Amino acid sequence: METEQPEFEFISESGEQGRDGLQCWREQRRAMVSEWALKLGLPLEEKVEVTLICGQTFRGFLLPHEADLFARRRGEKGFYLEVDGVPFGLSEIVSCVKV
Repeated sequence: METEQPEFEFISESGEQGRDGLQCWREQRRAMVSEWALKLGLPLEEKVEVTLICGQTFRGFLLPHEADLFARRRGEKGFYLEVDGVPFGLSEIVSCVKV
């Protein structure tokens, strides 16, 4: 029994086709994460001090958590960030201050 698995076709906004599909998807995902961060007032890609519910405080650049490959448009429940390589969800943040 043969099964066929077609490729995803990612087309850029300019209509350019043939680019690396994974890279295009990552760019689309980064845009989605940036949009959420802007809506929530989070200084994405800026140096911050983040305090989490557990009481730990981290300093570093606030970035999307790259291992979160399957983020969906579910609001904060599926949205993960990281500071200094430490991943956390939005619901874990007590404070986030740009430094």
